[in-house]
Amino acid sequence: MFGLGRSKLPEKLSYEESRALAEKGSDKARADLAGRADLRPEVLYFLAEDPSSEVRRRIAANSLTPRQAYLILARDADEAVRAELAGRVAKLTGEQDQDAQAKTQRYVEETLELLARDQAVRVRRILSEALKSVADAPPQVIQSLARDAEDVVACPILEFSPLLSEQDLLEIISTSGATSRLCAISRRRDLGEAVSDAVVRCNDRAAVTELLSNTSAQIREETLDSLIDASVKQTSWQPPLVARPVLSASAVKKLAGFVAESLLKKLQSRSDLDPATAAAVAEVGRRFLEATA
Repeated sequence: MFGLGRSKLPEKLSYEESRALAEKGSDKARADLAGRADLRPEVLYFLAEDPSSEVRRRIAANSLTPRQAYLILARDADEAVRAELAGRVAKLTGEQDQDAQAKTQRYVEETLELLARDQAVRVRRILSEALKSVADAPPQVIQSLARDAEDVVACPILEFSPLLSEQDLLEIISTSGATSRLCAISRRRDLGEAVSDAVVRCNDRAAVTELLSNTSAQIREETLDSLIDASVKQTSWQPPLVARPVLSASAVKKLAGFVAESLLKKLQSRSDLDPATAAAVAEVGRRFLEATA
């Protein structure tokens, strides 16, 4: 038997040796042991309750740690351990094959639910970032994170999660007028007209700017017309309005009547203008040059 306090572990360990190290090895030896990829599940499970937080943190990061240990680690007193687990366990929702996932799903879901309610913002933020684009994340966890009290937790989910329905978004908009959350929703890909209208009704300048800059967002023509009218005073909306992928002829002509020269040139260069609209914009440009000559 090798010394339990040796500085470097051997390349290969028997089960008996690994068990002895887990029980009586030095802090460093146990920490090195916790990061290995050749340990039996019961040894990893045992180390999940090790007195050293560094050992437990490495167990949380170890991909071979049995899922049953996650519930222990999710309740760990050390925030760093729980933060490590949040980044690791979230990935499991998309990494496992269906058979393996079915066998361990209960442990994973319960762990994610615990972490979504963690008292530390850091832990919930890490979980949110890890789950924001995961299509098969537990819906109840996504709902909890989307409504979190902290913007740094809620916003990644609001912007990216495919699990939020239009009704979810409308409810969140109606109950939270926070600019950061409205902006996150406004940046979502393929935003529907109903949600776009709800954002505009909030009359939040930054959120509307994000909405107009989101070229995949669907905005009703009537809503767009009202924003064009408002952009006479709210000039920060003019650049994204001019760059919108679809503008009616009347919208283009209206914008041409008051935007700056640089934006007028962008209107003139649009490839979707019909001949009559192109001629009307060109005439506005000619008059502008004459007036400034």
